[in-house]
Amino acid sequence: MNVDLRLVAPAVFCWLAAGVLIGVPAASFATAALLAVGAASAIGFTLLSSPPARRATVLGVVAVSLAAAAVAASAVAVIEPIRRPDIVHEVAQSHIHVTATVVIASIPSAAPSLGPLQRSPITGTMTELMRGRERFAVSVPVTLYGVRTTGEGGTTRAPLRPDPLRIGAEVVVTATLAQNPPEADPAARLFATGELHPGAGPPWWSNWASEVRSGFSAAASNLPGDGGDLLPGLAIGDRSAVNDRLDEAMKTSSLSRLTAVSGANCAIIIACVMLLGGLVRLPRGWRIAASLFALCGFVVLVTPEPSVLRAAVMATIVMLSLAGGRPGAGIPALSATVIVLVVSDPWLSRSFGFALSVLATAGLLVLAAPLGRVLGRWMP
Repeated sequence: MNVDLRLVAPAVFCWLAAGVLIGVPAASFATAALLAVGAASAIGFTLLSSPPARRATVLGVVAVSLAAAAVAASAVAVIEPIRRPDIVHEVAQSHIHVTATVVIASIPSAAPSLGPLQRSPITGTMTELMRGRERFAVSVPVTLYGVRTTGEGGTTRAPLRPDPLRIGAEVVVTATLAQNPPEADPAARLFATGELHPGAGPPWWSNWASEVRSGFSAAASNLPGDGGDLLPGLAIGDRSAVNDRLDEAMKTSSLSRLTAVSGANCAIIIACVMLLGGLVRLPRGWRIAASLFALCGFVVLVTPEPSVLRAAVMATIVMLSLAGGRPGAGIPALSATVIVLVVSDPWLSRSFGFALSVLATAGLLVLAAPLGRVLGRWMP
């Protein structure tokens, strides 16, 4: 079986360039320029030479790899000042209290006994910062923490748990701010010193997703045993019903991966829509369009975690390839997915969830068939 590996090198170069340069963003523009010159030189040499086919292919791969790395470096240089504007640096250095407006991207699990080191703190995007009467529009990914007073008169910081709040909603809070290192994601931490105040509500699609998640979790809660607690996590990524005992049992049995949404969920969604479309004799183009629409709704429902984004973008590339009349090959689709996602968000290059998702998928694509043939000699 021949595997098309031509896009693997560009994906690796893109990933490495982003992963290195987000730690030294000042060098991004210079690096991008050097890589672009290298890519142009390789392309020019390929066009001007009269090479054998193999040499042309190698030079083409080198040129595309350098170009992909240059685009990743440019993305770091462009996005870094947006993530870490001067006003955020000034506020963090002065340790003053500010009023921040945050759009919530994720909220803590409602599982009990999480303690001060809660597993999933509130994350979101700070869209407005007020220093005194000065108001600044920003777009900074943040983690939101609260300050809890202890019995000894000191304070310990623990993630806030605003259960009534919904993903996509705005909250306004008085807080102090601390910056994370350039390579970290989120870019800053907010430590609330006052009550949360609701701002604008979530958009309609986020409201829809919250209603579906709540309804699904409520229906699963009526199921007996631990299965009802695990089902929302497996189906829609809601682990709120997984208590400490069950979480520990899943880890002990090495089954904790089942409590999170994976690429298999996206594959099931697309397979079901394509099958139903075939049963009602929809043309292929309409079936593909319906599948992509359902996939988009599923991503909104489960929230765009790195593994979900990887699966959704890869599925989209494969479906568009099918729409164009070409079979969607796995490795090229995965490589293109890496390039698209890393360029759109270079900080994914340092995400363990993204890395595990990509490597696990690559392992399935490359090793599943050979392992199946070997095991087939001894097994039915």
